[in-house]
Amino acid sequence: MPRVLHVSAAGVYGGNEEHLRTLFAHLDRGKIETHLAAPEASSLFRKASALGIPCHPLSIRSGTDPVAAVALARILKRSGAGVLHTHNRWEDGLGAMMPGCRWITTLHARINTDQEGSRTSGARTRLYRWILRRADLVLANSRGTAQDAIRDAGLDPARVVPITNGQDLSRLEGIVADPSRLPPSACRVGLFARVRGKAIQKKGVPEFVEAAGGVLKAGGDVSFVLVGGDEAAAAETVRLAREAGIPEGRWAALDFVQDARPLMAACDVVVCPSRFEGLPRSLMEAMGLGRAVVGTSVD
Repeated sequence: MPRVLHVSAAGVYGGNEEHLRTLFAHLDRGKIETHLAAPEASSLFRKASALGIPCHPLSIRSGTDPVAAVALARILKRSGAGVLHTHNRWEDGLGAMMPGCRWITTLHARINTDQEGSRTSGARTRLYRWILRRADLVLANSRGTAQDAIRDAGLDPARVVPITNGQDLSRLEGIVADPSRLPPSACRVGLFARVRGKAIQKKGVPEFVEAAGGVLKAGGDVSFVLVGGDEAAAAETVRLAREAGIPEGRWAALDFVQDARPLMAACDVVVCPSRFEGLPRSLMEAMGLGRAVVGTSVD
């Protein structure tokens, strides 16, 4: 039976981590044995453990972290995994160092792109292209993401496979809307994204605020909420809202919540104004909850 070790360096829980949780919950364990290496304090570690997935503590400080590389090599040996599966560029750097196993990586968005959506250059960009070319197989969560990686990193198209995100619809059954933390209005519009610091540009928060101001100036009885920002992102969002002249009663910025489904169900419209994305899970969940969705046109 194939044995696969997934690696996640993330200390926070976002789209990539929900992708992995869904994978762990629905893989046929009679045909594949799955392990996880991740920070022990992470939500993904706890959720995977609850699903019965063998979990191995691993902390990664960078894609060239020598301590993490040694620790990962030991976990590979101890778990007996013949396939290593990584999910972001820090882990990819370690994957390129691991001998004696097949290495697969999943790309969840455009590579070598800054928070503004512009292509990066320089030594780190060239290094990451080289790292990706060493992978035995590159999975991508959309055709656009796959085509972007082939163009930018010069990957062999035969080794790049687009597999769109799946959605566990059973998680959306029986969800009761909870509007208690949302501003009252006839129509509520929500942006649900894990936004940290400078990522407000990538996730299109300034555009969201600008659009909100335009809707309110047109006289709509609408309120707007950002769910998932850290302290810095929330503070910057509030500043942008004030500059746009949005009344406090029409705007809210909420921290990350473990379960945002009741808040999403309480919104009438869910938006994704990102400057670049792979296949955003928030829109998929919103559609599963029967919400109207609006997204930017991105490649």
